[in-house]
Amino acid sequence: MSDFSHKEHSRKETNDLWTIEAILEAGEGTEFIKESMKSGKGTDRVQTDNDGKKDFNTPTLVAEKFTDLYHNEWVEAFEILSKGKLHERSIIQLLLEVVEEAYRFCQQEAARQVQDLHSAFLDILEFGTNMGNYRERPSKSSLIAKYRKDMAGSALKKLIQGFYDKKFKDICIAKLGTVPDKKGVGSNYANKAVEVTWWMCVQDPPVYMIPTSKDGFDPKLYTAYSKTSSHPDYFVWPALRYSHSGEVLQKGVVQYK
Repeated sequence: MSDFSHKEHSRKETNDLWTIEAILEAGEGTEFIKESMKSGKGTDRVQTDNDGKKDFNTPTLVAEKFTDLYHNEWVEAFEILSKGKLHERSIIQLLLEVVEEAYRFCQQEAARQVQDLHSAFLDILEFGTNMGNYRERPSKSSLIAKYRKDMAGSALKKLIQGFYDKKFKDICIAKLGTVPDKKGVGSNYANKAVEVTWWMCVQDPPVYMIPTSKDGFDPKLYTAYSKTSSHPDYFVWPALRYSHSGEVLQKGVVQYK
């Protein structure tokens, strides 16, 4: 079993590179990095619906939680893994794989839920009960998406357990040769990744995690990790858009050659 364990650290602002050293030295607040990453205007930070209910999981606030994930749980996991045999690049790629897999896992679950809700609603309307029939999902289902987001928090426990069983455990066995401790730093990072990416996926439209690919690489979407040049070497942290074709919500992090 992995010996991931919790470790406290302090941070203060140093520079605009996203190295592990800079993050560890970066102040208790992360506003300077949030602002350097953010392209959105932040007008949706907290929204209020017609009933006066405040939404504290708007795209902007969820994106800030995504930044905090990188600054906190990512750093803790990186520190623990650095004590083993993995090189820095391998550690970074492992942690990137976890957060990208968490996003894909939540993406699939979000789509399945909306489909199931739509089918169940039509069954109830026609038969008075849910018959389990499959119904073609409509192109617009904003009311269903809103209801699902309002109830999204209740799905987290199941999602976190499902991701551990179906994805995270296999990633750790393949890359580390060990089963992760459910109460360790590694699992804490994975759990938080699921939580944050789940809130991305239940937005309407969903927040889009830009695939980390060198094909069509756009340097405007990324902040440098520890080197600066015009040629990317490997990705450290994904960038986000408000939606698949929307404006950039937060920049990612890349290591240059």
